[in-house]
Amino acid sequence: MEKFSKMAKSVEKKHTFYAKLINLRVRILVPLSLSLICILGVFVFSIYKYYHKNIADCIEDAIPSVHNLMLSDIEGDAGLMKGVLEALKGNKKLQRALRNKDRRALLRHTMPLFNTKLHSYIN
Repeated sequence: MEKFSKMAKSVEKKHTFYAKLINLRVRILVPLSLSLICILGVFVFSIYKYYHKNIADCIEDAIPSVHNLMLSDIEGDAGLMKGVLEALKGNKKLQRALRNKDRRALLRHTMPLFNTKLHSYIN
């Protein structure tokens, strides 16, 4: 019986040792793990915000140049439209071909204008 009692005390000591070890691990590792997860979350969130701020800054810097490009493109298109209107205004045959929806006559009357504009554009 004495041997059994010594064995029981030994098991009880081991049990309390492991219980204390587990309790110590829980008391230290759980808060440490939660802290690391929080720090990692803050880090990821700050990188996300920095990335989106960087994109917004790049877009804001590009807006004036895009605006200027659009204006020059619109001015170029307006110049082309003005040239077409001037060609239409001065050519009665072209006006008649447009009114009658005669494609062959339109091609015949606009080909010299097209060739002139094409050569000036290439040179």
